[in-house]
Amino acid sequence: EVDGLGGSVQVFREGGEPRSVEHPLTPGAILWAMMFGCAIAHPSSMMRRSLMERLTHDGVVYSPEFTVAEDYHFWLRALPDSKLANLPEVLVQYRKHDANISGEAGASGVAVQLGNQVVCATIEKMLEREVSHEAVCAIRQPQLVSCVADAKLGIELVTELESAVCAMAWLEAGERESIAENATARIGELTMNAMGINAAEAQPLMLSWMQRGDGAKSLLSNILA
Repeated sequence: EVDGLGGSVQVFREGGEPRSVEHPLTPGAILWAMMFGCAIAHPSSMMRRSLMERLTHDGVVYSPEFTVAEDYHFWLRALPDSKLANLPEVLVQYRKHDANISGEAGASGVAVQLGNQVVCATIEKMLEREVSHEAVCAIRQPQLVSCVADAKLGIELVTELESAVCAMAWLEAGERESIAENATARIGELTMNAMGINAAEAQPLMLSWMQRGDGAKSLLSNILA
């Protein structure tokens, strides 16, 4: 049983080729993916009444503070107590045009900032401790990491999140392996970015990443190929 359900979306723009946007299907994979981006296409979603009631406060479902990230905020508030899933089928056709809220000037940057805020709150709830803004930014925008120290914070947070999510008793067979594989890739990206900033300072991060086993070695081989 799940509390919320979404599906794939076909996005199209007039004069352009449509493309399908797919998301993870199972609750464990979605819980993990939601730490890095919204893994439920809100227009395609349906949910139990009990979930809607739980997330409604004083008659308000969506916080006005999160105008361009209200769906992401909504689903993150459901975690980790609720199970979410996706169907592989396309349930919604979404037309992109200049009047979309997400297309407004500056909306993308605002959405990223708000997303970082709500992810930080969710992670703090899951880990039961304070989490730094720098660490959250590092795991969600690794390409913007500007110092080895922030890369290290991001790597530590990914590792801790991996342990917390994989400890969920209800994870399905194979989910832990796929989460570990994705965590290895994310740690690798942060490690390589850190190496590009200061190779000597980042060397311990590289050595630690390589200890994650064949997955890290395979990724490194692909990068160097």
